[in-house]
Amino acid sequence: MQDYLKNEMHQKIKYNWQVFRFEYPDRKAPPVIDKKTGKEKPKTRGRALDFMGFVFHYNRTTLRKSILKRATKKAHRIAKKEKVNWYDASAMLASMGWFTHTDTYGFYEDHIKPYVNIKQLKKKVSKHSKKGVKNNDVRMVSVRKYGQADRVGHDIKPDSGLSAKEHRRTDQEGH
Repeated sequence: MQDYLKNEMHQKIKYNWQVFRFEYPDRKAPPVIDKKTGKEKPKTRGRALDFMGFVFHYNRTTLRKSILKRATKKAHRIAKKEKVNWYDASAMLASMGWFTHTDTYGFYEDHIKPYVNIKQLKKKVSKHSKKGVKNNDVRMVSVRKYGQADRVGHDIKPDSGLSAKEHRRTDQEGH
């Protein structure tokens, strides 16, 4: 496999590559009793795939422990504060994306929800972004031509009173 990739594809395999059997339920082995719920679960063989913060099991997707710990610390830090700032609110909401895309709702209910009011955090971030609109700190999308292809770029809205088209024209002229 390494020779083929090197000679035919001109690719190099990463030094720590591994080939392993993906996690699967062993139907021949006696079931295991879950300590938390007391329910029977099938014994598993193989390994779950840990990739980009997600841990993929044969029947569910969870998060890495380090991400769960970080989100829990963030929730506890927010709970201790008298007044939450928009930075902490946006950071917590960003980590909430991990929970919406995995099967970790039980962890969220036990370790995050009692400490943080998500609705309140969303309002805080929304107000802050609206305040930015009021102060002309708006990001606008402009289309630039580099060679043949059109590319989309994000610029801070100019405070000069010029339209976006006029502003681009002055930028291209070198002002």
